[in-house]
Amino acid sequence: MDVQYHLQCFNQRMNPKLKRLWIETTDLCNSRCKMCSIWKTKVSKRNLDYNVLGNPLFKHVDYLLNSGGEPSLCDLKSILLLEHNLLPKATLQVSTNGLLPDRVLDAVESVLESGAIVDVGISLDGIGEEHDQIRGVPGNFEKVNYLVHSLEDFKERNSSCLRVTVGSILTPETARRTDKLLDYAKTNKVAFIWHWPNKSAFYNNDDLNLNPSKDIDILTQAICKAFPDDIYRECWLNSLHGIAPVFDCYALRSFAVLKCNGDIAPCLSLWDKSIGNIMKDDPSKVWNSKEYDCMRERVHDCGMHGCLNSWGFAWSLKDAYFPLLKRAIKRRLKAV
Repeated sequence: MDVQYHLQCFNQRMNPKLKRLWIETTDLCNSRCKMCSIWKTKVSKRNLDYNVLGNPLFKHVDYLLNSGGEPSLCDLKSILLLEHNLLPKATLQVSTNGLLPDRVLDAVESVLESGAIVDVGISLDGIGEEHDQIRGVPGNFEKVNYLVHSLEDFKERNSSCLRVTVGSILTPETARRTDKLLDYAKTNKVAFIWHWPNKSAFYNNDDLNLNPSKDIDILTQAICKAFPDDIYRECWLNSLHGIAPVFDCYALRSFAVLKCNGDIAPCLSLWDKSIGNIMKDDPSKVWNSKEYDCMRERVHDCGMHGCLNSWGFAWSLKDAYFPLLKRAIKRRLKAV
């Protein structure tokens, strides 16, 4: 039994600290995806000063998820190196569409050499032209494939410091490609994950059709093949039947969203609900503001009919701890 892990989970529940941060490095995007309209939105002023991560508010952060838009459109290498310098114990994730693979490789190689632990998440919604059709850019798969193979070379030199995952948005179209996607991941020795197709102001995708009733069988098979028998799969399958997950959401308790303009928001579902701007006010002051308290109540209500955002849901379950503990006990009892 990992006693330290159990103590950390218990302490986090009793005394929440900001431990994980999703960062919008930019709202620019060079994809033209079917399921997302970020590339159509008006670009904001991208003036985020990453030195703000040196503020005491962020001293407990152990995971930084760099997303966007597309982070490789920024000076990604400088961002990652500064993040590692300010938060040397934090794992750094890069979420990329793979359209600028050499920029990603340059940034990842540099920060690995500095001693950081790095996760790279790469979008993959099909093999060959199937991927390009969903992502709206010819030649995208070829670049993703090049990035995956190049990162495999990095892993041979930094196996304990680099993790690579390919992820696909779960739709009836991608679900029919489950075997191809899983085979690709296995062949290239990378992890695979489904991403739930969230509707939110962040994605600007209100026209996305998420009614699964017509294709429930193919979606069910896709989930079961990709996920082990755990609480995540159970919640995903329930959601197909209209049963929303109910959980204690830890947005604005153990994790938050940091926009490229300096706004702090709870998550992607509540993207437009800022509690303040850390480029204008002290981050600790923003975190403890009245707006923060009001939004915390809003987040709690949201969790009572919650979403399945891949990182927000997983982070909440991990920090809430007891749902996972209950599941582990049930598995142990079944095995006896």
